[in-house]
Amino acid sequence: MRFKKKLRKKGDVSDNVYWIMNIALVAIVIFLLNLGLGSTTKSYANTQGLEYYLLNERILNSLWYTEPISQAVQQGIIDISDFNGETINKTIVIEKSTREFGIRILLQYNNNEKEIYFNEENYDTFRIFRTATIKKSIQVKDGEEYYKGTIEVEQAIKTKGLIQLED
Repeated sequence: MRFKKKLRKKGDVSDNVYWIMNIALVAIVIFLLNLGLGSTTKSYANTQGLEYYLLNERILNSLWYTEPISQAVQQGIIDISDFNGETINKTIVIEKSTREFGIRILLQYNNNEKEIYFNEENYDTFRIFRTATIKKSIQVKDGEEYYKGTIEVEQAIKTKGLIQLED
């Protein structure tokens, strides 16, 4: 028994419409997959402000009080005798830095103010362009006495090109 091929009438486009719909559906699926996969592979982490945060944490970690016997670091306590430019200069390795910047650290406690700078000339020059400031409440160890105080770390960093304002 032979199968007879069904003859189409002139003007019958049902097969053509079927294939056009299939091709269109496949194209839409490919487009959506590409759109979905492309957005996940091209995404990146927003690191804006990370450089400032890491430098601030490094500075504060170098200033925290270390107990002499146990060598335990007491976060949130600063010994006034260690609050000097020498401590900061040991913390920041300027040769490896690719950016020009300056830092001002202001310590306020018991109606006293103490200020130290790292690259003071750069700080004065670049602070008009872009600064990042962090202010924390701390305790200050002055001899055997402890006082409440605040520390403010302000970084002035040279920017390339136009100044970008952030909200």
